[in-house]
Amino acid sequence: MTQPEKVDLLLKGGTLVTMDAGRRIIENGALAVRDNKIFALGSAKEVLPKVEAQKTLDVSGQVVTPGFINTHGHWAMTLFRGMVDDARWKPGWTASGRWSWHLPRRRMSLPAHNWQ
Repeated sequence: MTQPEKVDLLLKGGTLVTMDAGRRIIENGALAVRDNKIFALGSAKEVLPKVEAQKTLDVSGQVVTPGFINTHGHWAMTLFRGMVDDARWKPGWTASGRWSWHLPRRRMSLPAHNWQ
């Protein structure tokens, strides 16, 4: 039996959504990283015996998207999630680019001067 390869990080147990040519989705997957590069990727059964990780994270129940680079994201909008659930949608919020004017200030923690 060969010695396991040393890797810096191992993510195990999650669902891997690959960006390879086959666009594989691997349940109970494992992803090994060495020198900031993907070293091994596959099912946990395939990868775990082949690597010895300095740090291991159990990502069971989570989705891992190795190689995916989101160049257009609205990640900042997650900061507002749940803050204006009771607000009514008004036509033109996004078209005007001034949607924040319509948000109820009572639910927000930002000072009023940041709204205009």
